[in-house]
Amino acid sequence: MKFERVHQVRLHEQIIARFNEMAEAGHLQAGDRLPPERELLAQLGVSRQVLREALTVMEAQGMLSTTPGGGRVFRGRAAADVGAFVEALKESALFEILDAREAIEGKIAELAAREATDEEIAALQARVRGLEANGYTYEGNYRFHLAIAEAAHNDVLHSFLQLVLEARREVQEQDYLTLEQMKRTFDDHAAIVEAIASRDPARAREVMEGHIAHTRAEFHQRQLERAKERRGNLAPA
Repeated sequence: MKFERVHQVRLHEQIIARFNEMAEAGHLQAGDRLPPERELLAQLGVSRQVLREALTVMEAQGMLSTTPGGGRVFRGRAAADVGAFVEALKESALFEILDAREAIEGKIAELAAREATDEEIAALQARVRGLEANGYTYEGNYRFHLAIAEAAHNDVLHSFLQLVLEARREVQEQDYLTLEQMKRTFDDHAAIVEAIASRDPARAREVMEGHIAHTRAEFHQRQLERAKERRGNLAPA
């Protein structure tokens, strides 16, 4: 007796499968315009983030395209671009990692505003100055967020964050930021440390969660740009 391995199917993968099933049954055809996002959310019963992950992966696969007006058009079942598909799955995992970070880093910042010593706050301020002076690196960003977790004086949250950030490194070791995005990151870091130094837990949590939201928006924009590039490369000459 031998059982087949059980595979976990994530929600956005279920949505893609549903699109393929509808296309195979003839209920969805190439050229059909998709309903607005709010209608898709109501019909599928998922969160906006899950839906957007699915839409981004399908755009990378060539199943969907975005019209100039912002709507989406179905182009057909999944294309056999395995490399693009794998890359899209990796990028969708980044959003799940960001969900985990949002769940714990807001609390970490809140605790740091209460528990950090004066020496730890001075060290965080020095890290902000060092990041701005030396330029953004993934490793510098990684160490900055862990330093805030250390200042929170909660070993469990520190360990959780370390695991989450290591998972982030496995998915993609380096960030690719524009100058504008880099400046926003530096501004976010400075605001987080300022709130911690002011001993304002609510503000520290708010700014940290805003920082994660900025990062999520940047990842989403990058996915859309890459999907557009892939569609351009697949277009006939």
